[in-house]
Amino acid sequence: MISDEALIRELKNCILCGSCKAECPTYFLDLSESRSPRGRLSILHHVLKGDLEPSQDTVDRIYSCLLCGACNGSCSAGVNIVRALVRGRSLLRGADRSGWFLRRTLSFVLRSPRLSLRGYSILRPLLKPLLVRSGLIDRSFAVGVPLPGSGGSVFGPDDPLKKKGRVVLFGGCSVRYLFPNLGEAFIRVCNRLGYEVVLPKGEVCCGAPLLESGMIEMASGFARKNRALFDSLKADALVSLCPTCVITLKDRYPELVGGGIEVMDSVSFLAGVIAPDDFFKLTAVYHDPCHSIYGSGLYEEPRALLKRLGVELKEIKVGCCGFAGTVSLRFRDMSLRLLESRVREFQGSGAEVMVTSCPGCIYQLSKAIKGDRVFHVVEVVDEAISQA
Repeated sequence: MISDEALIRELKNCILCGSCKAECPTYFLDLSESRSPRGRLSILHHVLKGDLEPSQDTVDRIYSCLLCGACNGSCSAGVNIVRALVRGRSLLRGADRSGWFLRRTLSFVLRSPRLSLRGYSILRPLLKPLLVRSGLIDRSFAVGVPLPGSGGSVFGPDDPLKKKGRVVLFGGCSVRYLFPNLGEAFIRVCNRLGYEVVLPKGEVCCGAPLLESGMIEMASGFARKNRALFDSLKADALVSLCPTCVITLKDRYPELVGGGIEVMDSVSFLAGVIAPDDFFKLTAVYHDPCHSIYGSGLYEEPRALLKRLGVELKEIKVGCCGFAGTVSLRFRDMSLRLLESRVREFQGSGAEVMVTSCPGCIYQLSKAIKGDRVFHVVEVVDEAISQA
């Protein structure tokens, strides 16, 4: 990760032109300069120079960034805004009194996810009200049975003679523990298409929640474990169902541990193996996850894939749903305002369902769009080819 000295030099490059504000979701909520990218960079610069005391209010300005990446390619001076703010969170962590409980919880849960899951299941009547009151989870939060075989298993097609290749699935925390149905759907799709799916033993969290919380050292430790594991595996593709995992493994690991992991977003993989057919007579809106559209540059691919399946798409404005990982837990009002904007767009579209490619977005959007109407792309593909 960038050093303190290099960070200060990079922050000096910001010329305050304001081009980074053009797509910033948090800036447009209140048109507050201190919640814009250039405002946050300026605050961070003054704190690092010693001109500004890092109060909780100052820290909140830095931590309230969604890290969506909408601004990252717009800086005329070439400042890597997301990297600077991630590093800034690490440097300001000691002054962040309101985030200490979240960091301790994350540290324990991500080191011992299965133990945490069992403990939560046993103590749920006591723990859930406490976690809801503290803002760490929503009332709708639920945990499922972990993805079967995620301790190291291989799932092959029914006819081994028709095997086309091998795919490794990077489950990530959300798919392994919160949405195992998405992993199961991906396995079914791949097996029906002739691909063997490997769920490797030893995978750990990609580290994104830790980076969001300023815990760079712990994230680096997780990155080293994942690199050692996935560098040793042989497969035709490594695929993730979570865009945040994708950009963390590919783009942030080089800064953490000197090298990334070549991983495909599930949309890119499925778009390359699904043949066109009119399976559905369905109208849908596709919600672009921030890390998919801004991080991986995927816009046409998910829409083309859905249209290939016969889905009629209704277009709405691109915008953040407000989840943004740990940000939604700490800044609930901001998160819910962004969610409301997405829901209004969806309701005005006349579409029957909303489709996305991010488990986090599904969790967030399902808070307000009831009736099982929010789906992952892989669920749509699974339903389609089951009818073939």
